[in-house]
Amino acid sequence: MRQRGFTLLEILVVVAIIAILSAALMLSAGGAGADRQIEDEAQRMQQVLRLLCDEAVIEGRYAGFGYAAQTYAGYEFGPQGWQPVKHQGPLRAHTLANGLGLREFGADEALPRALPEDPQVLCTPAGELGDHDLLLSVEGARSGWRLALDQSGASQLKPWQPQ
Repeated sequence: MRQRGFTLLEILVVVAIIAILSAALMLSAGGAGADRQIEDEAQRMQQVLRLLCDEAVIEGRYAGFGYAAQTYAGYEFGPQGWQPVKHQGPLRAHTLANGLGLREFGADEALPRALPEDPQVLCTPAGELGDHDLLLSVEGARSGWRLALDQSGASQLKPWQPQ
């Protein structure tokens, strides 16, 4: 009478194949997830700027956008001067996820960790912005997303990698 079943060697080969496929899947998903996270945050930042400038035009007032190494926020001008938006909503301060960093494109100096007293970017009632070029990336990475702003109020979001 012959017994049926798998040998120990067959079971080990199947387990090894499953482990290799699982590792490959996790590595590919981990890399794509980080890239997707950076792109999502860059798009969110661009939308905050658009909303801020749209509100400035609609309400006929100046609005500001300030940023630091790991934070960005909309600014309002009130009796005490410029203040980051305090109420809940898309213009409030956003803290970047761990490992993500913001810097000015082409600048040698790192941004401070805290938001500045005054915003670096102004949206006018006419919808104009100041020229700014920001780079969002994983800290220490050689690629990321570049948000380029021009005076007409237009913004371009594009992947960045140094030449």
